Amino acid sequence: MTYPELLAQGRALSDKALDEGMRSLMRDDRCACLAGWLDRNREAFVQKYSTPTACENGNRLAHAAGAIHAMSLLEAQLMHLLKVPPATSGPRKEEDE
Repeated sequence: MTYPELLAQGRALSDKALDEGMRSLMRDDRCACLAGWLDRNREAFVQKYSTPTACENGNRLAHAAGAIHAMSLLEAQLMHLLKVPPATSGPRKEEDE
């Protein structure tokens, strides 16, 4: 299957199906590859653009900061999926204070 085919299937999923699928995927031990890949890429951007010569070009630095921020947001969303239990059907029960 090609990436465009995977993307089309992913876009067709409901929010609930997408969250459940991601939780299932993240229970797979191979998901450690994704976490490691994401971390290595973010750190590579940080190292490359933390040099004094890289700081001289504001446009390049801004693009690098945006990429690092985007990878950090993706990581935070993945961590959130692991922490938050799947939604249950029916109305939520409010706890008494």
